[in-house]
Amino acid sequence: MNPCLQDEVRQAFAEFRLLSWGGQELTPDEEVDFMRLLPHDASAPPEKAYGPLGVEGVDADKYRRWRIPARKEILLQGEGDVPEHYGIPSGLLNSGKPVREWHTDGLYEQATPSIATSMYSISIKPVGGDTLFMDARDIYDRLDDDEREFFECASARYSRIPLSMAESGYRALYEGELAAVNNTGGLYASAAKTRGANDPPSTTHPAVWTLPDGDRRKALIVAPMWVASLVTKDGPVAHDDLHYKLERSLSKGEHSQVTHKWHVGDFV
Repeated sequence: MNPCLQDEVRQAFAEFRLLSWGGQELTPDEEVDFMRLLPHDASAPPEKAYGPLGVEGVDADKYRRWRIPARKEILLQGEGDVPEHYGIPSGLLNSGKPVREWHTDGLYEQATPSIATSMYSISIKPVGGDTLFMDARDIYDRLDDDEREFFECASARYSRIPLSMAESGYRALYEGELAAVNNTGGLYASAAKTRGANDPPSTTHPAVWTLPDGDRRKALIVAPMWVASLVTKDGPVAHDDLHYKLERSLSKGEHSQVTHKWHVGDFV
């Protein structure tokens, strides 16, 4: 990248949070070098710079199979037939997940949410495959006073074992719905089977974060599929009540929703 443009890229990311270029031909090294222009934890080991990592003995091997050997920051994700790519053998990449899942990448495994995530398209499906984006700052701004009070001091405890999701993608199924349906898909199936009362916590995070760059706006950053429990200043929140509030609050982000229709060579 032209050094004269680096500050402009940082400023554009801080303001808009979603940047897109078409028709790119990027090597893994070029992708990582670009992302290092943006705010990041330089001390994080490469294999923890991006998730999912999975659970050893459950699904970690499935994720390692799609990580670029020489660039552990990069993990292939998506749906469909994937050609050989920088040391990753060709194969069918398929989560089998038939529902939407609103999330922030890496939130349920990493010490902090990812400040920036890149996606580079090397192949596309003939039908479907769009990615939907919403602005978590806009979600926070649209919360009413009661919702802000609820989330402002809340801590979310995450598990690496997924919950079945409602069609909206904003909440897990309620307790009365859980027994009849498990829709986490084939990739998560082995992890879902291990769910129990004594699931070890993966990470614990605040529900509201102040972003580290730009105008330092607050954002509601949660991943409903992976929330094991949430504790507010008034104590733990029951599962159904929590996920009702998540769906009600996160759906307010649809005002900012952007749909990206992928083409080979897109860098987002």
